[in-house]
Amino acid sequence: MKSRVDTFIEGADDSFHVPGVTVTTGTGDSLATVKADFREMLLSATPKASLGVLARAAVDVLGYRYPTDANDVDRLLGVTTDGEAAEAEQAETDE
Repeated sequence: MKSRVDTFIEGADDSFHVPGVTVTTGTGDSLATVKADFREMLLSATPKASLGVLARAAVDVLGYRYPTDANDVDRLLGVTTDGEAAEAEQAETDE
């Protein structure tokens, strides 16, 4: 029996394709549903989502095969941590 199972497993085609996925991002007034179409490599959002939300979804969802460091994406999109924002404000005040 084990050899029959092993033979079946070796010959089984377990590949599959996911044509799309829907994710929800944000909360409250900034809640958006983003649909990703992997065949067309397109995103759509309802209600309208910010460019930053769509850009992050493009990197995280459509670009799933090429993982990107979250900090690099934050810097690319101009997102700062509270500490960095405070330092930037202090630097502007010092000028």
